[in-house]
Amino acid sequence: MVSERDEALVLFELLCRWFDDDAMPPGDHFAHRAEYAVLDGLRQRLAVTLDEPFRADYLRLLTEARDRIADAWTGESPE
Repeated sequence: MVSERDEALVLFELLCRWFDDDAMPPGDHFAHRAEYAVLDGLRQRLAVTLDEPFRADYLRLLTEARDRIADAWTGESPE
């Protein structure tokens, strides 16, 4: 069963990858700079809410959360 914690962990990892690696500049994917700002604010709030990213078993927890979400999802995968 997918939990909100699973979703928060997967979203946090995605947002960190986008923002920390500068992989997604605002002009390339957003209609307005405010959309980028909202996602960055969400990333920052998740960073202070989640304790998993600071645990030694973070990668395992992330993998398990991703797997639960992927297994429960009935939409089409981009892969």
